[in-house]
Amino acid sequence: MNILSFYFKLLLCACWTLLTSGIYLIIALFSRQRSTVFAKTVNFLAKGIFPVLGVEVELEGAEHLTLHQPCIFIGNHQSALDVAIYGKICPPNTVAIGKKEIAMIPLFGWLFKYSGGILIDRKNKKKAFSQIDE
Repeated sequence: MNILSFYFKLLLCACWTLLTSGIYLIIALFSRQRSTVFAKTVNFLAKGIFPVLGVEVELEGAEHLTLHQPCIFIGNHQSALDVAIYGKICPPNTVAIGKKEIAMIPLFGWLFKYSGGILIDRKNKKKAFSQIDE
């Protein structure tokens, strides 16, 4: 892949992310079931990003994702594609947890907050646990 192609694909993915965030932020603001918006958002995001990059994600054992409810999925952000990959595996009614600073990111951060995401203060452990308990 030449450098021009790389930056063009990067630009397309950035535009798709902004468009997706804007659309789903509006949906989240008017939704009665905000907890369903996050999973739909990351799923839609993945549908646009993977074809542009020529990436295929195969999920094995999908039946185990919803076998026990409620449950916790942990991602450790090992690449820039993590959020899109979550979109391929994220079951409905999934709520994400992130650091409170995410809310300051225009569009995506606001979407995270208003789609039912739990924003925690990682510097205050006691408060973070109480936020998750809620």
